[in-house]
Amino acid sequence: MSRNSPFDDILREIKESDPTGQPTPVENSFHAPHNITKKLVIIWEDGRKASFVYPDLQASILDTRSEPNSLVLHFVSFKMTLKGYRFDLLFNRFLADEPYIIAVVSERYKSIETNDQFIVTQANVEP
Repeated sequence: MSRNSPFDDILREIKESDPTGQPTPVENSFHAPHNITKKLVIIWEDGRKASFVYPDLQASILDTRSEPNSLVLHFVSFKMTLKGYRFDLLFNRFLADEPYIIAVVSERYKSIETNDQFIVTQANVEP
């Protein structure tokens, strides 16, 4: 013999996840894929490479008062110091999470710099 009490109705509504008692239309839906996490890759002249993800970038500090310019990037676990020329352009690109590959080149390439290009001559990474 089954009992039918108001508590049974409440329990049924809770189990069905619809306490209003109204039928819920079922739709197939998918979450939009997340954007691919953007990474920054540094390539040194000697062939070493390192990659960092932009969500870990906490602060960037630009100093253009002297030549070469310096840009200090503070990641969650690392501090990266870049030295080079035309870093105002590089800093603006970091604001938009744009640079994904930065090649460190010899100081001798400074002579071929153009007004729309930055040149990185040193990159130091420390914990």
